[in-house]
Amino acid sequence: SRREVEALLRAQECDPFDRARLEAGLARVRQLLLRRRHLGVTVGVRSVANDANGDQADVTVDIQAGPRYRVRFVGNYLLSSATLHTVLNEGKIEGLDPMALARSRAALESAYRLAGYARVAVNVDDVPARPPLDDDAERELRFIIAEGPRAEVSAVIVQGAQARKADELIDEIWRTVEAETPDVDLLQPVDTGDLAELLEQDPDRTPTARRQPRPVELSDQRLELLPRPMLRRKPIYVERAFAEGARRITDLYRSDGFLDATVQGPTPEFSADGTSIKVRYLVREGARVTVAGVRFLDVRPCAANASCVAPLNLATLLGQLTLEPGAPASYAAIADARATVERNLQDSGHPFAR
Repeated sequence: SRREVEALLRAQECDPFDRARLEAGLARVRQLLLRRRHLGVTVGVRSVANDANGDQADVTVDIQAGPRYRVRFVGNYLLSSATLHTVLNEGKIEGLDPMALARSRAALESAYRLAGYARVAVNVDDVPARPPLDDDAERELRFIIAEGPRAEVSAVIVQGAQARKADELIDEIWRTVEAETPDVDLLQPVDTGDLAELLEQDPDRTPTARRQPRPVELSDQRLELLPRPMLRRKPIYVERAFAEGARRITDLYRSDGFLDATVQGPTPEFSADGTSIKVRYLVREGARVTVAGVRFLDVRPCAANASCVAPLNLATLLGQLTLEPGAPASYAAIADARATVERNLQDSGHPFAR
């Protein structure tokens, strides 16, 4: 309404003209209309005209709300529409421009990838609303989802490692991935194979007891009631988690003196049916750099003619360092040695030592 617009603009007749305040008010109007699901809203200042005396301005503001929208998901079988609405709803869409729609598609694809669907593809159409969404909307954004198969990481391969064992690097990658992978909670689909194995377990039987496995058929309602923390998680491909594994390997090499070490990857390799992934890393170690020697140079002007009141005992400083000749020349070790020297000098009466 006009009253709401004036309240949001915070501008009335005879107020001083402030273009910045007017633009901020128009931004508030746009946000209100977006919350009311007018996703195609356009607002702006159409014209500003001065009167003959030049002491008043006639400001024309253009506000086009456009139709109201609803969001519909099509093609989602493993993640329910209710779950996807927690990821993306009308209130989280910033408009109908290509960049806003691209961010909306990326949010859905990211949710699927966190659940293990690395080949998911999402397209969006702007179409007239269909029942039952046409009760309170004129149009709908239809997100068409091609989920693809759920892919599990079957192997991590590290090539090019010479100074370190590949198995150690792979274990470090898995530890990093486990720490960096977010908890997907309800986005983690229930694996019926895990459920069958879980229901077959008998805590009272002896380890040697055997029985024939029986088929288990569970309804969707029973699946939703089972405790998800009891389900075994399968390793899935989360790109940023495996990319953090590559950075971790690089840090390990550089802390061991391989200052030019680089790691290419992760490079995912999908199986023919898309259900498994091999993650490959290529390590280029480079030359290992060691410390040839450590020396101190007193650059104080008084040191040139030995007239300093408080001379420095460089031998004592050298003994306080853990950086020794032959040790790996890592950037972290050098920075730690520098900090140790500064701290010891400051503690011994040189507060401005650098």
